[in-house]
Amino acid sequence: MKLAPLLGTVALVGVIVQVIMGLEITGAGVDSFIMPHVIIGILGLVIIIVLAVTAFRAKTATIYSKLIITILTILILLQVGLGFQLLQGADAMITSHEANGFLILILTLAMGTVTMASARKRPQPNTS
Repeated sequence: MKLAPLLGTVALVGVIVQVIMGLEITGAGVDSFIMPHVIIGILGLVIIIVLAVTAFRAKTATIYSKLIITILTILILLQVGLGFQLLQGADAMITSHEANGFLILILTLAMGTVTMASARKRPQPNTS
């Protein structure tokens, strides 16, 4: 089993969990979700960096997947920075943090779509 599809799936599930947890923190005021939200966010950043390195080393990665993963890495870096500003009391950043979270979700879905589409175009080796 290859590492990139597994990490991509973990990243997508993580983003979905992050969005739900973030909305619970801001909407319902569930402060006990803050530290798990921070930890999952930092782990997500590590996963995306590993995926970015994998995409740039792979000869079969398309320019679209490389572009999406680059933008995604920058957005997640920004998201982690915004999150730490929120922890320090910059409540005016909440809307930017939420909007960026939804943008990350959309780009993660787009990355999966591009990856699956390019995998279908490539001829599969005959294993018989």
